[in-house]
Amino acid sequence: MTFEELYGDRLDDELGTADRTELFTLVKRKLYLNEGQRVFNEHTGCYVKRLSLSVVDGTQEYDVEATATDFIRPSGTTASLKMVGASTTSYREGRELPLVTEETLNNVRPNWRAASPGVPECLYWRTDAGSRLLGFSPAPDIPVGETWTLLLPSVAQPPDMSATSDEPFGASAPLILLRPYHRAVLHYAAAMLERLRKNTEGTAKHLAIFGLNPATLQPTGEGFLGKYQRDQAPKSGQGIRLATNYRSRRFGGRPLDPTRWP
Repeated sequence: MTFEELYGDRLDDELGTADRTELFTLVKRKLYLNEGQRVFNEHTGCYVKRLSLSVVDGTQEYDVEATATDFIRPSGTTASLKMVGASTTSYREGRELPLVTEETLNNVRPNWRAASPGVPECLYWRTDAGSRLLGFSPAPDIPVGETWTLLLPSVAQPPDMSATSDEPFGASAPLILLRPYHRAVLHYAAAMLERLRKNTEGTAKHLAIFGLNPATLQPTGEGFLGKYQRDQAPKSGQGIRLATNYRSRRFGGRPLDPTRWP
């Protein structure tokens, strides 16, 4: 559904009125539709972008929110450190670059902040007042002639819809696979608009369809929020991948090392 369809005929149908100038104005309709996609994304993490951070030699921590103003939180996918040399490109990721807490570093590697720069072995997050800092341990020591970039998959704030042809979750560049959840945005907007005429029953109905408890505004596990989570869950019958590839070991391959980090 396009933005024009959502704030127009679709909301008319849900509200039972074509009023767009007195109580249910276009400004408020558009406001709550954009709020609806943000709330849906905050609960589901459905809108993901890959943030590229330029790594500076010897610089240990980076203010992510200063680089990406739409950053909300890391996604479930691990980061990758891309290292580009004169003739080769390599990546450090997964078990070679785990995300750990400061407390883990304090206990496992005391004095880690004073370690000499080198090839980072892990990442950590740290909040300092209004800054959200992502750090390397140890600090990066970039060889001359190489360029390092951290590729960080993150949940981002979806851009507001403004043009009539925009769609939720991407505006002019919508994510097609999220089209089945456009109605969630519609019901959230309807719930907020029903409050304007003190229709608590109507508000509760639309919030339930969206997937929120009307009293607490917390997810219920039902509605569109619940549907999204169920749709994303691994389907039954999927195979399990072992940490050690025994078939590869049999033919001389190198198994994964599950003990690299505690």
